[in-house]
Amino acid sequence: MKKLIKNTIFLFMLGFLSAQDCVDDPTGAYSGFGGCDMVINTFGMACDAAFANYIVGDICPVSCESSPQDDPTGAYAAFGGCDAVINTFMMACDATFGGYTVSNICMTSCESCGGGGPDGCDLPLFSLSILDDGSVLYNSSETIAGFEFYVEGAIVNGGSGGDAEASGLTVITNSTTNKVLVHSINGSTIPAGDGVLIQINFSDYGGEAICFGGVEENNFINDSNGTEITSIWGECYVTVKLDIQNVDIEAGTLDIYMENTTQDVGGFQFTLSGITLTGVSGGTSAEADFLVNYSDVTSIILGFTLSGNPIPAGEGILTNIVYTSVSDEACLNNTIYSLDPWGGGNYESTVGSCEELNSEVTLSITTGSGWNWISLNVENDDMSINNALSSLNATTNDFIKSPNGASIYYGEETGWQGALSELSVTGMYMLKSANSDNLVVSGSPADPLATPIVLSEGWNWIGYTPQYDGPINDALASITVTVDDFIKNQSASAIYYGEESGWQGALSTLTPGEGYMLKVATASDLIYPNFGPDDALVRVQEQNELPPSISSWEVDYHDFEFTGTLSLSIDNSEDYDGDYIGVFVGDECRGVAKRMYFPIDGSYYYSAMVYSNVIEGDKLTFKYYNSLDDEIVDYGESLDFTANMIVGNGLNTFGLSHVVDIMPEDYSLSRAYPNPFNPVTTLSFTLPVETEVSIAVYNLYGREVFSLINGNMQAGYHSIVWDANSYSSGVYFVKMIAGEYVNTQKLMLIK
Repeated sequence: MKKLIKNTIFLFMLGFLSAQDCVDDPTGAYSGFGGCDMVINTFGMACDAAFANYIVGDICPVSCESSPQDDPTGAYAAFGGCDAVINTFMMACDATFGGYTVSNICMTSCESCGGGGPDGCDLPLFSLSILDDGSVLYNSSETIAGFEFYVEGAIVNGGSGGDAEASGLTVITNSTTNKVLVHSINGSTIPAGDGVLIQINFSDYGGEAICFGGVEENNFINDSNGTEITSIWGECYVTVKLDIQNVDIEAGTLDIYMENTTQDVGGFQFTLSGITLTGVSGGTSAEADFLVNYSDVTSIILGFTLSGNPIPAGEGILTNIVYTSVSDEACLNNTIYSLDPWGGGNYESTVGSCEELNSEVTLSITTGSGWNWISLNVENDDMSINNALSSLNATTNDFIKSPNGASIYYGEETGWQGALSELSVTGMYMLKSANSDNLVVSGSPADPLATPIVLSEGWNWIGYTPQYDGPINDALASITVTVDDFIKNQSASAIYYGEESGWQGALSTLTPGEGYMLKVATASDLIYPNFGPDDALVRVQEQNELPPSISSWEVDYHDFEFTGTLSLSIDNSEDYDGDYIGVFVGDECRGVAKRMYFPIDGSYYYSAMVYSNVIEGDKLTFKYYNSLDDEIVDYGESLDFTANMIVGNGLNTFGLSHVVDIMPEDYSLSRAYPNPFNPVTTLSFTLPVETEVSIAVYNLYGREVFSLINGNMQAGYHSIVWDANSYSSGVYFVKMIAGEYVNTQKLMLIK
């Protein structure tokens, strides 16, 4: 439904200033030093001293009882300074502009006039202005004994009040000629000053413009000697119209149309509610070389001229808007103009109807036969599982689950049944289907900014609410992160390496329709940015067509329910671009990774997603493909699969160094790596023959705290990982016994 909004704002070219009480350090220039009290009383700085590039008295006017200059820290420099803020953008001293109260920044300008409203005090000297309520404002340094002027745009029915009546002058009006004549019959005069000269009563005002009319020479003001005072007769009180036009819902664009038929425009500001701004360009503002800025948080659009050239009087497209919708309609609000050149005119702003945004969108997700990690970024009135999944050609025993429940498809008549009865845009779901299919869901786009995802410590199954792809570091910017926090989708992963390096890994972009598992050390809220089409990355998904020699290593991740992540490296020889590592369970490849660059330290590694249909127990072994020699090398290291395992990272990889065809000649227990560690370390050992092996961890008191291995093992090269997440920091000892071989080494766990 459209609703009509009309905002009437009476605006003045120079802005009516009111005296304000100043405050210390409004921009926080001294906050890093403890504030003005600390600077003056602890550091002992005099008020006329320079401290941190500022004069103390300019930053601390209250403490120093000083009269500071306007904008000492340059808070309004980007807008042209206080003069532009007050006189071009017409901001009152008690208004908020650029995040600050104007009077706190423009301390000199805002103490120049003590008035509190439209009383003429800020008009140029010897000038007049007319409002649409009939008030005639003036500013004169000369005594006024009489005046005469004509009015256009309405019929004058009388005049009274103001300083003319207060001073005892006689008022005569003529409704035929629209003439107003004020004179003294007893010698009384209006003292020099400013304010409301007279209040005109009129009718038939059409709402477009009311002006001082007639021939300008017929409008005059006389002083007490009968001499005419040369004066500026202000321009018309006019209406500036702003409207939304040419909405293109599919493209996410609209135009702002402005009608300013009688007056040039030197600046403007307005708010567009109901949408998130992603771009502003073009229109008459661009033709006039205006600088136009916008905020994607507040949806404020601000335009001003740096060249001094205004937007000429007329009508047309002011600017073109690119947006993403967050409600069913877009509305114009809070319009402010600077009309140029100033002629004493005052101005009314009207805005047109809100425009409906048919914000229904359609999400389409291609699903494979088997397991699929999915999420939704659209909402409708019925998010029940049977409605949300109604587009699927489901087969009996198809299955879907979340961390809190699951449902099974029992056939067309019964549909999906189970504890999972409704889908949400905040969560990720694992869907197992017998057939490849296309899931289609229509509804309103989710609003990322209004849809926080509550994260708990540990693993979280999360959805992706934006409508466009987002770079991972921007997408996850809102959460509280710790080094080694981790995220993965079905085919790639990334690890957080700290504030400077951010998230690094094969997963660089988050995408609508995909589901993610996020492991964090600290609970917080995830609020995605509202990415627009300009933010979307061009995701060139490298089609890793495997070389013919390893074409059998292709893995279909839809075949598997559980995943893990390994960060691997080749440690015993040089490797090359185009090399691969395959991860195997028996003869079946369960993961493959191509050599990739790690930007933090300039090294190379292999980030492998590995797959299984058991939570734990599969034995993982490794093969390396040397692209230079077109050769496959078997390695002796092995790992036991556990669901959601994370082994190594780009800085501390799980290294492969023991080639299988060279059997070890001796027993050995290599030094744990890393050591010290937190909380995972890897122990590599060799067995020249098949034998019983015991590897256990002991505390400082000699008590066994964890058994890593206790059983018969084949000859060869082996590795075992100790995850000490549940143990406290301190010194531990690991002891290996194999036949007559005994080796003990110290471990240091630091959390």
